[in-house]
Amino acid sequence: MKLVYCASCGDIFSIHFHHVKECLCGDAWGFYKKDKLNAVIGGSSAIPLGFLNATFNKAKQRRRKQGWGSRFTAFVMPLNTPTIEMRPSDKAPKNVSG
Repeated sequence: MKLVYCASCGDIFSIHFHHVKECLCGDAWGFYKKDKLNAVIGGSSAIPLGFLNATFNKAKQRRRKQGWGSRFTAFVMPLNTPTIEMRPSDKAPKNVSG
């Protein structure tokens, strides 16, 4: 799962397969390409985040009724990530392509 953090407004959002999603202030955006693995993320304040899906799924299964939540692994993705095409200076496109 890929998420985008906007350093300008603090919004965190998941990206989508069928349309471009933006943060609250519009300084970060992203979408999955047609292959549903690779993504395009852009904007001057976009920082991609990732979850290890296996640990997230286990945490959901172990969800407690009370107390501390179940932990899973999340991380800030590196500047050069093979599955992300970064477009830091671009405005959000109107339609998904790729």
